[in-house]
Amino acid sequence: MKRLLIAALAVAVSLAGGVALAADSAFLQLLRPKMGQVKAKAAYSGMFWSEVDVQGSSTSFAMNKQELSAMTPLMQDDGQELALWLDADVRNVDSDLFLPEVNRTFPDELWDLNLALSYRRKLGQNWIGGVRGSFGSASDKPFNSADELTYNAMGFARRELDKQNALLFFLFYSSSMDFLPGVPYPGVAWQYTAADRSLDLTIGLPMLMATYRPVDPLKLSVAYYPLRNVFGEAAWSFTKQWSTFGRFTWTYQDYLLADRPRDENRLFYYEKRAVIGVGFKPLPGANIELSGGRAFDRLMFQGQNHGDEDQNRIELDDGWLVHLVGSMRF
Repeated sequence: MKRLLIAALAVAVSLAGGVALAADSAFLQLLRPKMGQVKAKAAYSGMFWSEVDVQGSSTSFAMNKQELSAMTPLMQDDGQELALWLDADVRNVDSDLFLPEVNRTFPDELWDLNLALSYRRKLGQNWIGGVRGSFGSASDKPFNSADELTYNAMGFARRELDKQNALLFFLFYSSSMDFLPGVPYPGVAWQYTAADRSLDLTIGLPMLMATYRPVDPLKLSVAYYPLRNVFGEAAWSFTKQWSTFGRFTWTYQDYLLADRPRDENRLFYYEKRAVIGVGFKPLPGANIELSGGRAFDRLMFQGQNHGDEDQNRIELDDGWLVHLVGSMRF
């Protein structure tokens, strides 16, 4: 059985294009088998890219991103959980890059602000169900009008088969996906946890998440979400406080510019990153990470979805980046 699981993980790694997707903490929390153990947390993330040239242009492009996030349980016991999530990030851009669709230079700031609520409840001896909904605004002028709002929702159910296996059922909706935005789609997955905790695996449609610990200090993780969200990590813990890691990320962000001529069009930004870094845990529940590496395959365009990638296409040269993360659980 374990050989089969490790083989499945190996296939997943090859499909994901690397070792591991930093699994979204909100999504992972919904999949927990135990209730009433939610801890409040807060985090800061700062990412700084070097100045690079815009391909086919004499213009340069420099950017940094600052993000603050927080989560707190509003109500919880051994039968239900209600939690509030807040997230705010801003990208500061220094460039004279011209955007022909909106007939102006690139915005100096791009915001992404979100508020979410999640609710889980025991539905029976072996069932847990819940919902998560969020709304926000991703724009150069957030909440400027209803045309700059974004919405996301998910309903789910978890059926425990035994202590190590469970089935997961989902229904997803997002107004800002890069494929079929605004169209609900279902999902189903199998969740497995090895008795010795050496392997955690969630595999199905449309997702993959796996963590494998072949030896105690080493942890390999992989995750994938449709269609272009991949994160990989190999981490080695030297002590309880210090660790080092290598990561690969393929991700995107989209924004609804306030003065766009077509409401359905968005500004997309795609990027791949490869970094190495160190982690430090100064206190129980606290974590600090510093990493650096290379950003590549950086693409921007304005359109309705990824199929419009050749529309007003902008490509950035590869560049260096530094990433600082600090988080605390209470």
